[in-house]
Amino acid sequence: MCEIDDTNLTPIGADSPNEAKNPIEVEDPLEADEPLDFEKPSRRLLTRRFFATAALWLLLLCGCATRFIGQHWDGGFHLHPDERFLTMVVPQLQWPDSIYSYFDTDRAPLNPLNQSTVGLYVYGQLPLVIVKAAADLIPSPTSSAAAPRNSDNYDDLLTVGRFLSAAFDCGSVALLLAIGWRLGGRYLGFLAAIFLAFMPLHIQHAHFFVVDTFCTFFLLASFLTLFLAIDRTTTRPGNWLFAIAGLCWGAAMACKISSVLFAVVVVISLVAMRPRPASRLLTAFLLVFAVGFLTFRVANPMAFAGKTKLLTMGGILDIRPSYPQDVLNATPQLAGLQRLHLISISPRHTFWSSLREQAGISSGEADPPFNIQWVGRRDYIYPLCNLALWAVGLPIMLPALTGILLAGFASWKRRCPWPLQASALWCLFVFLYYGHWFSKFSRYYLIVTPFLALCAAWFLLELIRACRAAGTWTRAAGLGLTALLLAAAISWGAGWTTIYTRTNTRVAASQWIEANLPPGTPVANETAWDDGLPLGNPHGLNITDLALFDSDTPQKRDALFDKLDHVEWIFVTSNRAWGSIPRLPRRWPLTTAYYHALFDGKLQFAPVLEFSSYPGFLLPGYFIPVADDSAEEAMTVYDHPRVVLFLKESRWSLENAELILPTDLVRDTEQVQLPELRAQGWRPDEKALPQLPHQLH
Repeated sequence: MCEIDDTNLTPIGADSPNEAKNPIEVEDPLEADEPLDFEKPSRRLLTRRFFATAALWLLLLCGCATRFIGQHWDGGFHLHPDERFLTMVVPQLQWPDSIYSYFDTDRAPLNPLNQSTVGLYVYGQLPLVIVKAAADLIPSPTSSAAAPRNSDNYDDLLTVGRFLSAAFDCGSVALLLAIGWRLGGRYLGFLAAIFLAFMPLHIQHAHFFVVDTFCTFFLLASFLTLFLAIDRTTTRPGNWLFAIAGLCWGAAMACKISSVLFAVVVVISLVAMRPRPASRLLTAFLLVFAVGFLTFRVANPMAFAGKTKLLTMGGILDIRPSYPQDVLNATPQLAGLQRLHLISISPRHTFWSSLREQAGISSGEADPPFNIQWVGRRDYIYPLCNLALWAVGLPIMLPALTGILLAGFASWKRRCPWPLQASALWCLFVFLYYGHWFSKFSRYYLIVTPFLALCAAWFLLELIRACRAAGTWTRAAGLGLTALLLAAAISWGAGWTTIYTRTNTRVAASQWIEANLPPGTPVANETAWDDGLPLGNPHGLNITDLALFDSDTPQKRDALFDKLDHVEWIFVTSNRAWGSIPRLPRRWPLTTAYYHALFDGKLQFAPVLEFSSYPGFLLPGYFIPVADDSAEEAMTVYDHPRVVLFLKESRWSLENAELILPTDLVRDTEQVQLPELRAQGWRPDEKALPQLPHQLH
């Protein structure tokens, strides 16, 4: 790798800038022994290069194809709650009749918060507009000549949204290929893109209609255009590239506001221009940030008041944020800004008030049921382990972390290209920012996983280069390690894709229930906060909700005994309840004891049937399943939860249940708050948590 002299931008050893190679282009280590440009390549070399390139293209296309396999994985039951929410919201939106109604937030028909059924919305508007526009153009499968119908409806939007999510994620793979190719040649581009193509977190979210895939695509597009604009081989890069970079960044923020963090990468990238005149640096800075803000203003108008008043150009220039009156009353700082007319009052929930509420959930100040899973999870350690073991995979995560460290060392030695420096710093910054949050969802890191793939690929090629210098056998070892990690990453990603080739576990359990339980059979589901069985209940079972997330009280205990005495089956449809509630036994001592008794058999309900669909390593002719019960809840609970059906035993007695779940359990209940627990550093005993029994048929 050549060193960069920041004074004249000439690699060390070059006589002049004109004789120098591109200082940010890394030599392809796999082609180091090929002839010089003025030598004619041999037929053998051309053949080897052709088949290598063809094999890489084939792997890349196969990786992209995984996103479209099993797109109808839930049988149309909308089993992902975010998808369910978005497919309910989009049909309610209407196209504005004027530019004024588009920008006036309080009456904009495209503003989801103006819909009566929407109380909280924290995502951007751009993905909704894209999907709605596509759905309007695509005929519904149920459409006919007599009754034409587009796909802008609850059921068809699921298909359109998932397809576009997969398409945008494929676009992210293509953009990473271009970034890597430009940075270090085709092998770096292919290796990074293949890593991303087979990354489980991306494969999974490409099967969901969520905004994250759209956001990641636009961030990568912004990074690529910044890269092209600052490329030191370009004597006078056009300002239009900086404008496009700002456009893509603004579009990313219009998908998900957390993309504002990408300002770190923008600043780092512009600092790479520091040898150039200050006027060009200032122009580039203003273009990126101004165009980014303008794009966000246009693509996400609900973030601004947009009141149609004098001098606001129909509301376009009214960029004040809006808050409902109750939020202003509870926040003196905001009330003061409102008195200065810097904040607008809205009659309903707004984008910014929604973000404030979401921030309370992410910090643990609010504790809806899905937030209990994070009790006692260690900052930084838990998200890192979850990413390494499941979402990204060890074959990618290990070289990625090593590549980040190596990039830091190379930067200190002034031997690291700035795009790689920016990638490594971006990964570190986002991890440090999100790693200490109370909520530790893996999807937060979708904005950095492509850069992890880039760092992993760069490290492996650097390893091959170092091994090549040490001798033939060492070079073979470096190539072998790279091939092994690549094969393992492909095997893990392909194995994760098999989830979508099998019937969803909830769907399969519902089919068995409908085929084997007569109508009217009394059954129980755990909570309304999870999808119960059977889905849709077309067979007319007598379904009871155990309401296990309710506070443990004497009334709950009495109601629980009445329900258990009445039902014949208990359906455990995921780990949402049993994997969360026992983490806080001080608040749920009764329910924690209930799960221990249920799983140990003491409650006299026997686990008789299990439906599981694990990921694993897919090998030629073999599949090695890997139980991912310990993964983050969101990695399993939607597309492949473990479902277990418990049947009441003939020896069941209410007296036994009252004995093993005594009244003492509801006398010492503590309504402890999550921030208080976190401040105390309290953690549950992981080994004492209840576990579902295994070895079921």
